[in-house]
Amino acid sequence: MAKLTAVYGPMFAGKTTWIIQKIGELEKNGQKCLVFKPRLDDRYGKEAKLHSHGGLSEKAILIDENKPEQMLGIWAEKNEQHSVVVIDEAMFFTPKIVDVVKEMMARQLEVIVAGLDTNFRREPFGVMPHLIKLADEKEVLHSNCYICGGIADYSARLKGGSANIEVGADDVYQPACLTCHTVCPESSKDFSFIFPDLRAEREGSEISIEVGADSLRTGKTTAVQVIAEGLSKHGIKIEASYEDWQHNPFLKKSYSDPVKNFLESQKWFVHRKWEQIASSVNKGAYIQDVSPETDYCYAATNLRLSRMSKKDFDEYDAYYRSLDWSKAPKPGLLVYLEVGDKELIRRAQESRREFETVEPDYFLMMKKVNREWLSAIGSKRKVLIVNTDNLDFANDNNAKNELVERVLVALS
Repeated sequence: MAKLTAVYGPMFAGKTTWIIQKIGELEKNGQKCLVFKPRLDDRYGKEAKLHSHGGLSEKAILIDENKPEQMLGIWAEKNEQHSVVVIDEAMFFTPKIVDVVKEMMARQLEVIVAGLDTNFRREPFGVMPHLIKLADEKEVLHSNCYICGGIADYSARLKGGSANIEVGADDVYQPACLTCHTVCPESSKDFSFIFPDLRAEREGSEISIEVGADSLRTGKTTAVQVIAEGLSKHGIKIEASYEDWQHNPFLKKSYSDPVKNFLESQKWFVHRKWEQIASSVNKGAYIQDVSPETDYCYAATNLRLSRMSKKDFDEYDAYYRSLDWSKAPKPGLLVYLEVGDKELIRRAQESRREFETVEPDYFLMMKKVNREWLSAIGSKRKVLIVNTDNLDFANDNNAKNELVERVLVALS
């Protein structure tokens, strides 16, 4: 009788061991099993076998991952004697494998597919999630986190590049729980950025303020509004300029398809920021939501997390440096909002936009990069650092007044 079983979990969860043991049970009961694996999986050489990390092995047929339909031809060549088809590392095959599995089931075969349901970024891995949805039975396997020993549902990449597919064993991957998981490859984790410091000193005595922060969702926009309103009450007329994310035509697409759209989204952001600051030069006092350097840090964060390729980052860096920063000079004061890790994650989860698909470690890495940038420029600019853990600018009048007073003191 046709049946699809999906076996999935992180690296080192025992998926291949489960398969090999299942094959033994089925064949003991008189069922013949035809076993396939992608040619791409060469962790144990080019041998046509399944290999478990525990040392078990089983004969298999190597299939070009781009031609999964070959499995049907091979099954037919075997005189259709096999009632069970086993497919290991299914996530490596092209989407055509879905139709292949459906055809196998139409031929009343029992099909077992195994693989990783998420990649090293904790994103859906290939067609495996789709196969899981089609499955009649699901075997969810777990491992132990390589850091804390807790239950691990994810695979952490310890080294390597940003490619989605990079075959490797325990020298490249380890199982991790949500808390301990990181998507930072070793090759980029310790990458030292030379942050560009291209902006000229601002001339004149007009007040100029820019607001930066540890990460997204820290309250920058609210702080800009509070400071602008507070200064106006003290007789200082100031123009507030906000991050123009609503008009970025690439932003939403950059979450659904970052490979195609993230670079263009970042270039749009930094050019728009350059325009906003350049246009403020002759307009008197101004306060800007998010500095251009923060946009640069955003791109650097995505490079470290392998959400942006090194090639795209280099193109972004060249574009950033090509802008005429003499027309968008430095602010007289940088207001930098700090926030603790736990509070940052709470705010990020609470205020996430509907199209955003990022995880807690994304915000924490952004904080790390922004702090590195702040450390690099701290002695070159006037900076007011404000810890926001216990300051609710949106609802608490005392918090609003405290922020404005601190800005006034910093400006004096």
